Amino acid sequence: MPVYKDDDGKRWRAVYRVKLRHGTIKQKSKRGFRTKKDAENYIIEQQKAMKTELGMTLETFINEKYMPDIKGKVKQRTYMTKEHMIRTHLLNASIAKMSMNGIRPEDIIAWQNEILTHGYSDCYNRTLNNQIVAIFNHELVWNVIEITLAI
Repeated sequence: MPVYKDDDGKRWRAVYRVKLRHGTIKQKSKRGFRTKKDAENYIIEQQKAMKTELGMTLETFINEKYMPDIKGKVKQRTYMTKEHMIRTHLLNASIAKMSMNGIRPEDIIAWQNEILTHGYSDCYNRTLNNQIVAIFNHELVWNVIEITLAI
């Protein structure tokens, strides 16, 4: 594991790389570990915490990750509204069966165009769009980022 002594010679630094969804690689590090083992354990924990099945479908991600995570963070009425909108308009859509890493901008645009044909108000359409944006932002938190250890 790539861990190094800090400049002061007392603390350890963990260095690792993350591979972003777009294919770019970003190097990250965390400093201040008292022992080399603590730094190595940090990298292992980051790897476990950030690994997500990239082949997971949007539907599975929503049901297993997104909805349980937001349930305690929003009021009950907000949760019920989100759950209804997602169940009605997103889980019935064709993109719900697609893998998270397989969804492309054109798939989202096709879904948005499909929603526009239902004749909902502009405000409701924006709210639906906000739901899918929130889901993909949450996906980033759940690590659409895959950790690759630095060599």
